[in-house]
Amino acid sequence: SLPAMHAALARGAAAGPEALGEACGREAGGRIPPRLRGQVYAAILGVQLTGGEQLSEAIASGEATLSNKRVLRVDCDRTRQTVAAFQSDEGKARLARLLSFFCKCQATPYRQGLNEVVAPLLLLGADGEAECAAGKLTELSDSAVHRLLQGMVTTFLPAAYGADDDFVGLQ
Repeated sequence: SLPAMHAALARGAAAGPEALGEACGREAGGRIPPRLRGQVYAAILGVQLTGGEQLSEAIASGEATLSNKRVLRVDCDRTRQTVAAFQSDEGKARLARLLSFFCKCQATPYRQGLNEVVAPLLLLGADGEAECAAGKLTELSDSAVHRLLQGMVTTFLPAAYGADDDFVGLQ
């Protein structure tokens, strides 16, 4: 049952990434159920998904002023164009707000490709390919997506998208 699987995955997440991987293999046949993917990502990255209403409000209040806003806009227009969620003006605007806010918080200019790091985070709650194709974005709050993005960049991509001024993009 989904509640039992959720409880087992939560126990695995609390015990660490290795235990989480074992729980996914044992409880979910090696596959993370779509509705639990955000929680699993959060556990692996060590971030909280709950709370942060003020952060979500700050993200929703508008885009930050960036020196290379045109590059960000073009990347948002190009992002996952086979997925209806990213074809809509609403989806593109949400992606642009999240990217702008992240860059503002990192005190770094937007770097090409960051849109493709955020895109899968926005699809975490979609229940399979059908919902993705229908244009359903995640039910995760903007603050949760922002925290996941920070965790992803800090953990796996610090040289490419962190606040390191030595990185030189192709733009």
